[in-house]
Amino acid sequence: MVTEIFEYRRQARGPWSYLSLAVWTAVMYAGWTQGFGLIAALFSGPALGYTLARIIENEAEGFRIGPDAISLFRDAMESRHALRDVTSVTIGHSPASGTVCHLNLANGRVVEVPATSAFAPERLAEEFRSRAIPVWRDHHRENALAYG
Repeated sequence: MVTEIFEYRRQARGPWSYLSLAVWTAVMYAGWTQGFGLIAALFSGPALGYTLARIIENEAEGFRIGPDAISLFRDAMESRHALRDVTSVTIGHSPASGTVCHLNLANGRVVEVPATSAFAPERLAEEFRSRAIPVWRDHHRENALAYG
């Protein structure tokens, strides 16, 4: 049994958010110290507020494959599925949207795994196969998207 955890999470709180925060704060400070208080606040205030809201809310999506379960994170919702309940995984890829992964559960439900577009289909397939879960490739999706 594989005990190593595989996790990927894409979130709003990251280097670009903090860089944006620094830039808009510097613009606000420079405008204020140069005597353009109201103009600086009107120009950089909304952007600074939006950046702060994104950092505070920190919307995240991703997944974590543990030794016995897979956890899915999307916005404020989290779901967990035991690996024994996953009958197979379907992985597809298109140039426009990247890799898409669906869990086929024993109860007949199909659940999309969030934030898989950053991975090559082979990488995800390797992780699921190492946990003895059959992997199917969605060639119909790939061909339909390739030919219009």
